Amino acid sequence: MSNLRHRFLFSEGNIRGIWLNLESAYEELVSQSRYPKIIQSVLGEACVASSLLAATIKSQGSLTMQLQASGNINLMVMQTLADGSLRGMANWNEGAELSNHRLFGEEGKLVITLDPGEGKKRYQGITELVDDSLLATLENYLTRSEQLPTRLWLANTPGKKAAGLLLQQLPDADQEYWQHLTILADTISTEELLDLTAEQTLTRLFHQESLELFAAEKLRFNCSCSNQKVVDMILAMGQAEAEVVLAEKSKFEVKCEFCSRAYIFDQVDLESIFKTGKLAELDDNIH
Repeated sequence: MSNLRHRFLFSEGNIRGIWLNLESAYEELVSQSRYPKIIQSVLGEACVASSLLAATIKSQGSLTMQLQASGNINLMVMQTLADGSLRGMANWNEGAELSNHRLFGEEGKLVITLDPGEGKKRYQGITELVDDSLLATLENYLTRSEQLPTRLWLANTPGKKAAGLLLQQLPDADQEYWQHLTILADTISTEELLDLTAEQTLTRLFHQESLELFAAEKLRFNCSCSNQKVVDMILAMGQAEAEVVLAEKSKFEVKCEFCSRAYIFDQVDLESIFKTGKLAELDDNIH
């Protein structure tokens, strides 16, 4: 049941749902940096929430959640692609004594960006931080910004497992049935959400309801950074500034914050980049 996402539908009430479980994909995501357990936990909530919300959108692009805050976590980014790949990162105050209190601080905002790809216009929604909580902030965003009422349930064992459940009204949904289903879903425990399969979870919650469960979709950790993307960034920077960086540090190094891969360039590489727009030998410059 690891790294799976199941969609399901209550056709009579016009309400849909999504069940999701992550293990190795979540483990690999948090292993990219030495995150404390409390940061791992927040990243678990974020990667589940991002993957659940991405599944509600008819798009072949990406959904990106970015939380900018004033607390011990000052930045968190999570991205899910249409093919089920996900990546994420967080910056935190390494000198602070981390706790659930003031983890994000009193001020902050959540930015959710939908990029449909293929040159189509991006959509971006912004909401203020609520109660120093990612889940509360997401629910506030969904209440205020979504035309379709949505509820989320998130759970994780820091660094090991992460899971979630989503219910969402479709147009002309039965409101009484919606209330009935959310009351049932509110009875799910953290342990059940983490340890039960999709079939077991839905039987546990909705055994008297009629629903259709669709085939599983596989999820995985995968960073989309590449040598050419770094080359494009250097070109955008300009040769003069790139030469200054090289002179100061004897090498031009870019480290991906999502997967920790280091891209290292020397004087010959920069000359090739600004002459041809690419490297003469790509593989030799990835470390």
